[in-house]
Amino acid sequence: MNVFKEMGFNPEQINKNEEFVYNVARTYLLLTKEFSEFYKKFKLTPAKFNALVLIEHLGREEGVSQVEISEKLIVSGANITGLIDRLENDKLVKRIPDIKDRRLKRIKITKKGRKLIEKIWPLHIEKTNSLIKHISNSRKNEIIGCLTEIRERLNCVK
Repeated sequence: MNVFKEMGFNPEQINKNEEFVYNVARTYLLLTKEFSEFYKKFKLTPAKFNALVLIEHLGREEGVSQVEISEKLIVSGANITGLIDRLENDKLVKRIPDIKDRRLKRIKITKKGRKLIEKIWPLHIEKTNSLIKHISNSRKNEIIGCLTEIRERLNCVK
């Protein structure tokens, strides 16, 4: 179905660039909704899950700064503070003093957080695979290439 009809309107002329952008945005929203439902049974949101995975892989033993997390997840400083607060309240991460600058805190995943990621990860992969298994690898590569070009262009524009 045409994305515009799916959204409830029918423009007189369809601009392919606009249709492409709306398709990407609409797909993102639908995937977020799907994964929100999936993570709910683990008392997580997509943002919490993504932050935990990032902290686990990027932070390793020394932890990661909130600035690094917000840059990688593309969220504001205020939003990342609240997100880290919630993860810390859930005892999934902890703030530790930075070795080089005690004024700064590094975020480190806890044993509880690591166990949760280890439990969810195989299910997350299974869920991801089930959503797009019907698309051929060549089509996936084409879409990945298009989206990569857009991201690279947007990063250059800044």
